[in-house]
Amino acid sequence: MGDRANIRMMEGQDRGVHLYTHWAGTELPATLQRALARRLRWDDHAYLARIVFDAMTEGETGSETGHGISIEPCDGQDRVLEVDADKRLVRVKNGETGFIYRVFTFDEFVSLDESLLSWESLRGEPTGA
Repeated sequence: MGDRANIRMMEGQDRGVHLYTHWAGTELPATLQRALARRLRWDDHAYLARIVFDAMTEGETGSETGHGISIEPCDGQDRVLEVDADKRLVRVKNGETGFIYRVFTFDEFVSLDESLLSWESLRGEPTGA
């Protein structure tokens, strides 16, 4: 089991690195929001990636498992938040298909109400029956 998801930190048009969580995928949108809300280094790919990864691993540094960094996405490819520092955009994507559900500016993403930070809401999927 697991609760997997990825953040793809873009550098340029088609280069980037994936920040992976094995156990906290459900919370990943809120984690990214918290990191971006600091409003630090939005225009610096390397530092912004570290700020985001710090938020993802808060309280778990030094652990052997739970998070990873890779050129290719790890498990959880169906739940990807793509962070484009050049354009200051967050794209909600399916990494397997490349489908983009929604696009937010950094400011819009930071301003989202907590109730809208579920994967279902971000993808525009109906909730409940």
